[in-house]
Amino acid sequence: MADSQSSPFRAIALAVRDQLASVTGLDAAYVRIVANDDYEVVVENRYLVVRCYGPEPYTDAGVGRRARPCHRLVRVYIYTRSNVDQAGGDDFALADDNAHFDFEESVLNALDEWVPLSDFDTDGDGNREPLTIEPLHPVSDGGGKPVRKAEDDIGMLRSHLDFQVTYVLPSDAVAPNTPE
Repeated sequence: MADSQSSPFRAIALAVRDQLASVTGLDAAYVRIVANDDYEVVVENRYLVVRCYGPEPYTDAGVGRRARPCHRLVRVYIYTRSNVDQAGGDDFALADDNAHFDFEESVLNALDEWVPLSDFDTDGDGNREPLTIEPLHPVSDGGGKPVRKAEDDIGMLRSHLDFQVTYVLPSDAVAPNTPE
């Protein structure tokens, strides 16, 4: 019986984290990958939380289970410190050099139309292979603006950007009911 392959999304999620750290200049420790929205908010000047949603297989791709395309939503929560302004305003926190607006745009620049690559050459042609079947695309939900709820105000601004990641689900090397 053939062994199942590991999820290609594991490598994609790690590549997203590394790309965000590289482009924004953050240490990878300040780019956290989480499975749900119940995570601890930390008080740092700037950090990112990468929230990975479940897979959504395409049902009408026409290629069957051997090459089933699938996509996931990846939401990047963007946090910046906002306690540099007077009460009731966020002028410096939003619009100062290297403030929230700049940080949001560096996240967008890091992932928009970016293709994550494998860590090694899988077919011997000297090139690292793409982990996705198309570049990451931003998805607008109309909610990417800075948010600060009064009950959660710990001196931080938070916004988010969503990206669609499209990749191929792994299949077993041998189809079910096929002799080895």
